[in-house]
Amino acid sequence: MGSIFMDIEGAHMFKQIGFLFLSIITLSSSTQSSAQSSTHASNHDRLKVSIEVINTSRTRLNSVEEMTRNAAVKVIQPETQAFGSGTYFKLSGSYVIITASHVVQNIKELHVVGLAGETVVGTVFYNDPKADIAMLRVDEIRSRRPAKFKYQKGHPNLIGSSITYSGYPNDRDLLTLRGSIAGLETSEDSLLAQSYAWMGASGSGVFDRKNGNFIGVLSAVDVGVGFYPQIIESIVWISPAWKINREEVRKNLEKLEHEIKTKASGKK
Repeated sequence: MGSIFMDIEGAHMFKQIGFLFLSIITLSSSTQSSAQSSTHASNHDRLKVSIEVINTSRTRLNSVEEMTRNAAVKVIQPETQAFGSGTYFKLSGSYVIITASHVVQNIKELHVVGLAGETVVGTVFYNDPKADIAMLRVDEIRSRRPAKFKYQKGHPNLIGSSITYSGYPNDRDLLTLRGSIAGLETSEDSLLAQSYAWMGASGSGVFDRKNGNFIGVLSAVDVGVGFYPQIIESIVWISPAWKINREEVRKNLEKLEHEIKTKASGKK
């Protein structure tokens, strides 16, 4: 039995069964969305008491898992309310979100949600659909803590490595999951992991559970090919961090920060 994965275009040969991408999930109603938006201001005052603080005396998470949990966010498309997950980092003095390209699609600005409804606008400055990795510039998110950006530079010795990610699969509250790197799909230059993922988890940052290296972003779940298509949610596709064009990221981020500062100066 062969296998393919569910990608942004509908898993190649299974377009007819609909959008089964990890990130594409619609919230219950626009009314719910409006109600949530209206509570942002009141929730802001409660941030100090609502911030989730992971304490090792209360959990069995290690320091890397704590980091991923404290840096996890939702990335929401403003019009459709479809969402995925992302990870909050600090790069060269700027706050950024790394997520999957199919989460942002071709949208320039998205809503990034931390805890207690804290919401900021994320501006896309890097988007590579082929690698399925995107980055957004955001203002500081008070209810989140930036993860360390120590990215994995290649795949040697990764097979069997213990991994962890935090995100929002299946529209659940924040989950922190574990797994292991099971293989490398050389035709796609992607990693395969044995873990769990579902719609809503796309874009979650995947980290080496021991050394904290940023391995990549959750991209898709596997699909078995046999008498009928079967989603294999325990086999997860990861877009590797080494696919990120760091020079393009640097240039685009510097340009965006300059534009923001110029615009702010003009308003004074």
